[in-house]
Amino acid sequence: MELNEQLDLEPVRWSTDKLRTVRYETSTSTIVARSRGILQSVYQFSTERSGNLALRRVSGLTYRESLSNLVWMQGYTSDGVDIQIGIDPAYIFEQTGCLITPKIVSWSHSSEMHIFEMAHAVLAEMETMLGLQIQGFLPPESTPAISPRDYLSLDHKKTSKLIMLSTRSVLTDLENRIKNYCASYWTDYESMGARVQFELLICIYPLKRHWFVEELADLEVGDLLVLQNFQKDEYRKCIRGALRFRGEQAFKKHYEVFLEMNDEDTQLRFGSDELYSQRDSQATELERTLAPHEQIELEIHAGKTKILFNDLCSVQEGTLIELREHALPLVTLCVMGSPILEGELVHFQDQLMVQVTKRLD
Repeated sequence: MELNEQLDLEPVRWSTDKLRTVRYETSTSTIVARSRGILQSVYQFSTERSGNLALRRVSGLTYRESLSNLVWMQGYTSDGVDIQIGIDPAYIFEQTGCLITPKIVSWSHSSEMHIFEMAHAVLAEMETMLGLQIQGFLPPESTPAISPRDYLSLDHKKTSKLIMLSTRSVLTDLENRIKNYCASYWTDYESMGARVQFELLICIYPLKRHWFVEELADLEVGDLLVLQNFQKDEYRKCIRGALRFRGEQAFKKHYEVFLEMNDEDTQLRFGSDELYSQRDSQATELERTLAPHEQIELEIHAGKTKILFNDLCSVQEGTLIELREHALPLVTLCVMGSPILEGELVHFQDQLMVQVTKRLD
């Protein structure tokens, strides 16, 4: 009997209607689909007056409720940027006992009742928490007509009660503010930060960072490369370098560090995080005149280390970082992440330098 007769090798085909449909509640789900430009984050919190509240930051998902049924108010952020807030009339009634609708607002100019104060009372706590200043009702001709895809929604008992519209930067700032009131967010943040480790590559900088191809090709065993040295005192020298996220080519931020050396030990001390602005201001004349395709940057890799997410967020200038994996004084010289030479830290004429010891084929 042939193998094909022993095994059922008939391919299984699934029709689209057989696939399970994943359903979600837009007011409770956190959604991350960056490649499609869809993000939704939910932050649960409570106030002295209300529980079961959540601020929902949405990008890439269309607001499903009717905009014309909302009572629209005009406000400003602490930076003076406009923000538009649409409130569900049912929520105003639930919070204040006052029935206020868009139609009643349009009549308010001839009414003796303080319509604005009634509607404004709903926003009193949010105004304080988010640093907003509510000015008045939005004129009917200025109310939004197109359902937004980038907004903040205040949800009460899993139902959207009001929506906030402004620029993306303003919405992001308000999202960051509400995190301070979200206990579950900080619990999850601390839990993740205590477990997740980032692997960081330790680089040290030569005095000359940008090279011609011919210059790198001419480097031979025994050649000395001057490093960016700092004299701490008579017994200690300091080499300037950086921590870089290992394997993350798209991440451009480098953290400045200093390797401090004496006869007894080597320490890694955190410096400033304004590394690129400092390096650009110190660029040599050669670096400024090189064409982009000729600016080949030489990196000197001195080892790697791991640091917890919580620790990475709390480091300040001068913080000591443990060196977990290194082969100092041996280093590797790399271009675009590819090792081309091996070297060794040496002391020459009151300078710490790298002496080329091996060319890597």
